[in-house]
Amino acid sequence: MIQRPQTVLLLLIILLMAASLFLPNWEKTSPDGGIRIIQNAFEMTVTFPAPQEPKVISRWYIALGLMVVAGLAGFSISQYRKRMNQLKIGFGLTLSVTLCLVAIMLGGREGEAFTEPARHGQYGYGFYCLFIALFLNMISNRLIRRDEHLVRSMDRIR
Repeated sequence: MIQRPQTVLLLLIILLMAASLFLPNWEKTSPDGGIRIIQNAFEMTVTFPAPQEPKVISRWYIALGLMVVAGLAGFSISQYRKRMNQLKIGFGLTLSVTLCLVAIMLGGREGEAFTEPARHGQYGYGFYCLFIALFLNMISNRLIRRDEHLVRSMDRIR
């Protein structure tokens, strides 16, 4: 099971989702440096100049989505004998990662409202981990499909 390349790729997806939970996925600083907005998977923190308290907006749904992606990847690893199930789970994994990306982008759009909208924020490492996970999932699905094709061709020979 571990020696299969797709299992290693799925393990890497789990590690990327764990990293994406704690790395910032979007940030923006106003031109004068007074307002700083940082979003991670759990919350968006808006820091204002000195007399005001920082505003914290919950982003629990992004964290939940990332945990679902990691869980799906782990479940896919356990289904190594049922390759068709693995392909279905891989499709669900792709949808889940895409939904997380959309949630992060919408959260960034909400954060844009706190400063001047002419300057756009920057996506952080947590956001790019999701793109790497999508790429690894694509490769993993191709390898699973290739294994299924090989097994079916060996059944024909018997």
